[in-house]
Amino acid sequence: MSSFLVLIGSVCCLIGSIGVYRFKGLLPKVHAASISSSLGLPLMLIAAGIHLETYSALLKAASVIVLLYLSAPVVGHLLGLVGRDRVK
Repeated sequence: MSSFLVLIGSVCCLIGSIGVYRFKGLLPKVHAASISSSLGLPLMLIAAGIHLETYSALLKAASVIVLLYLSAPVVGHLLGLVGRDRVK
């Protein structure tokens, strides 16, 4: 189960990296990066928690996922604002 989640998370991160490389503007690049980080990283963290088979590992993975989901929209918004201001 954990290897399947790592594989799916890695594919999500790879697709996001390809999107960051191929997209032209700042906002599409920020979107591709945020999609890969909000889907790929949590899947890999859940896989690590399952593989370690301890309650503390699952709790740590869950706390990192919560912090990621709390901070990712703010970072994406700030990157968009900085990019918009630099274009003007």
